[in-house]
Formats: sequence, C-alpha cells, structure tokens
Amino acid sequence: MNKNILFSTTRQWNPGDEFILMGCINLLKEIYPAFNPIIYNRNPEVRQGKFSQLNFLKTARWEKYRPTGNSLIRAFLRTGFLDNSFKNDTDPNFLDLVVFAGSPEWKGPFCKPLYKIIAQSKLPALFLGIGAGPNLARQTLSALERQVLHDALLIATRDEATAQFLAAYHPLALPCPALLSAPAGYEKNIQKVKKIGLIYGTHLASNNNHVSTETYSYLKQLYREIIRRFSPQYEIEMVCHYIDELPHAYADFPDVNILYSYDSKDYLDIFHRFDLVIGHRVHGIGISASMGIAGLAIVHDNRGQTTKGFRAGLITTGTPPAHVVDQISAHIEQIQTLNAQLHVHKQNTRNAYLQALRAKLKFMA
Repeated sequence: MNKNILFSTTRQWNPGDEFILMGCINLLKEIYPAFNPIIYNRNPEVRQGKFSQLNFLKTARWEKYRPTGNSLIRAFLRTGFLDNSFKNDTDPNFLDLVVFAGSPEWKGPFCKPLYKIIAQSKLPALFLGIGAGPNLARQTLSALERQVLHDALLIATRDEATAQFLAAYHPLALPCPALLSAPAGYEKNIQKVKKIGLIYGTHLASNNNHVSTETYSYLKQLYREIIRRFSPQYEIEMVCHYIDELPHAYADFPDVNILYSYDSKDYLDIFHRFDLVIGHRVHGIGISASMGIAGLAIVHDNRGQTTKGFRAGLITTGTPPAHVVDQISAHIEQIQTLNAQLHVHKQNTRNAYLQALRAKLKFMA
C-alpha cells in the first residue's frame, strides 16, 4: 500500500523550492518506489503568514458552505482555501511522514500550523537540507518548534550558520537536496564549454523574488561585460525564474535569448542546455550542479553560502568584472575536471543521504 508523505514546500512561487522538492522526492523514491506526494504549500499567495490565522473566513469549512454573495465577499476578503494542497483542517490521520524540503523557511508563521499538526498527531518528521535565512543567529525557536525538532527523525543542514543554530539537535551537515534534483539520465559529460547560461535578477520583482537595487545594477554591469568578452566565441543565453523578471530582462538585454517556464520541471531542460552557469539564484546553480554543470554563484546575501554544497565558485557582489572574467576563463579551462568532480560529489551526497534515511525510516518498511 502506498505511503502518504507530506512535503513542506512552495508551488508556483519560487522554482528553487521546487528544485529542492525534486531532490527530496528522488531520494525517498529510492526507499519507497511508490508513495503519494502531498504538499503543504507555503506560497504566500496561499498562506498569508501569522495574521491569516486570525481570519476565521479563510478556512476550507467556510468555502464548503458557499453562502449567497460569496463571490462578492471573496473579491474583497480572502475567504476559503481552494489550493490543491494540505489545508489546516485536513484530517492528518492518513499521513505517514512529514518532510521539510530544504529552504530557510522551515520555521516561523507560515509553518506554525504544520508544526501543530505534527505535534498533535505525533507524526514523524524529516528536515532535509534546511538553511539559514536573514539574521538567523538573532532568532529564537518557539516551544512548539523545539518540540518538533527534538522529536524529528533526522535534521540535515546545508550551511554552517544553520548547523550552529541547531547544534543542540545534532544535525548532519549535507548539501541542499537540489543537488539531487536531476534524475538518472539527465547528467552531462562536458568536454568543453560551448554555451554559457546567465541567471537574470531585478529589484522590480515581487518581494522574496527580487534582489536589491545594488545587486541588480551589479548583475546588469557584469553580464554586459561577460557578453562583451565571451560572445560570440561562446553562445550565451539568459534564464529568468520568476514572471516579473521577463519584461525587464527583455528591456535590459534585447539581443540575448531569454528562457523561462511556469513549470519548475522544465528547468531541467533549460539548464541542461548549458556547460557553465553564472548567477545569483542559489538553486539555479543547484539544479545545474545536479546535471554536472559547474557554476559561479554571485553571492548577494547569506543564502549564497549554500552554493558551496554545489561546488560552485563564489563571486561577491562588487567584485570587479575583470576579475570575474578571469574566474570564468579558469572554469572554462578546467571544465572537464569540474564536471567529473560534480558527478562524484553528487553520488557521494546521494549515498550519505540514503544511508541516514534508511537508518531512520526502518519503521516505515
């Protein structure tokens, strides 16, 4: 009989979260070839944080009654919960396991209802590749969060800051599961660089999908220099992760081919086109690494440290473009070695996760 596994993630918000989810699902399918994946969707369009819990109108129960004038009410007030995901009042008794699929958002108001469900129903939980958000060292855990973390089957952290923050819970230090997002058959054997991918970002996108004005200016300046120095010797294309980026990318780089999809799974094919990827999106670097494609990560906040787990070269915002050009040239020269090292690193990471998971999930056999 199929197991039922609930994953804490986002859908149709940040494709990076979905790349992590792909990696988690790939791992668990090696232990349970058939299971029902269910999501607890943290997309802020679906869950509006701590104050939404005060809104008695925003429940599945209200929507079931469909009172007269409901369409008019919903035009002004957030009522009901229609997303195809786990709701706060869904009966959890059918669940076998809860998995926090990476990301810095593994605690806090968006996750509080899930923590309550785990504690009340005594559900086994895994935290796979969770990371640091802004100012993590100054944050505290609630009693409920401490309880769930204490009882968790496994906690794996993807960066040093999170490992230190959760030291009392003895986490494993492992790369983000996005490194495992590409299934067998998607890996590339790269002999030389033919095509380079640049990941676009703008300060004009929605909160949490945008970069600062300074980072945007730096990306634009840097990418123009990269295009000037490496085109047409190498084909260069640009990748957008979020819809708001598209119009600005076309305006900023009218002569560059722009790639985007609403469907996160399409990014396997999008990034597979490249032999080297450069950009600020942590999990654009991660999904590329999962295919053996080396990356240069533009680090603009503390989440960028996650890319160390993808064996990426690090570029701090503000680094003179001429120095970055030198780094790119060095990567191009070493691309066969970097590609081979990534294949080995991915396999070692997979084996480490599977060893830990199999030891903890024997009770679900």
